Amino acid sequence: MPSATGSSEPAEGAPAAGAMTGGCLCGAVRYRLDGPLGPVVMCHCLQCRRAQGGAFALVAPVRAEHFVL
Repeated sequence: MPSATGSSEPAEGAPAAGAMTGGCLCGAVRYRLDGPLGPVVMCHCLQCRRAQGGAFALVAPVRAEHFVL
């Protein structure tokens, strides 16, 4: 779909089609994942429980070259 400028190319810095984006609630930190997620696992280790403040954490590995901070 063409952008407002008439180009079908994404704007520089815009996420690619299928990319996942996110960040913190205040907006100070933003990230983008341009590749696939690894297998999603539910971890119950002490470190993950402390980091999430709950009984478990859902985590998925990603390749560093696909992660943009």
